[in-house]
Amino acid sequence: MSQKAEDSDKIQVVSGYQSCSLGMLPPRMPDRADPQVPHDASLGKVRYGRIGSVYFYDQNFDAAVGMVEIELSIQCLSEGHCRVEAFGIGDGFQSCSANGQDAPLIIQLCRRDGTVVAESKWSYSRILCGHVEALTHKEDILLASEEFESIELGVIPSTKGTVCTCAMPLGT
Repeated sequence: MSQKAEDSDKIQVVSGYQSCSLGMLPPRMPDRADPQVPHDASLGKVRYGRIGSVYFYDQNFDAAVGMVEIELSIQCLSEGHCRVEAFGIGDGFQSCSANGQDAPLIIQLCRRDGTVVAESKWSYSRILCGHVEALTHKEDILLASEEFESIELGVIPSTKGTVCTCAMPLGT
């Protein structure tokens, strides 16, 4: 496919603002899946939360592509060193595919008043048309212990991006 034809299949999209409270990891229960992040909870103190979904919408406000069941965590590994992790299920059953290079998500870790303490850019792998994809993110950041202790909110702000339309209608 030529670059010109490939570019014509791209559309501009925007996601909405999403947020969650961050707190302790939930205890294990027989009827609920264990948290997917952090990868190893024994490495240090954790703040954890869930966001139901983040979708990118086209100019007609139709869902183009997105993620569901997003889990966020920040973990204090040692003085001054923290790890941000995220997990989500990519929903490729809409009208487009996407990747984190063209439509990245920013994870903001905030104080109760909304002041951003730290950010992490999630350049997730491709969400393919007609597929469900498990998507993960891990980034180590420098953050003082007192800053870690002040974090109470996880935010994925509204962002603009570019996605590719699916070549074939679903089911064909």
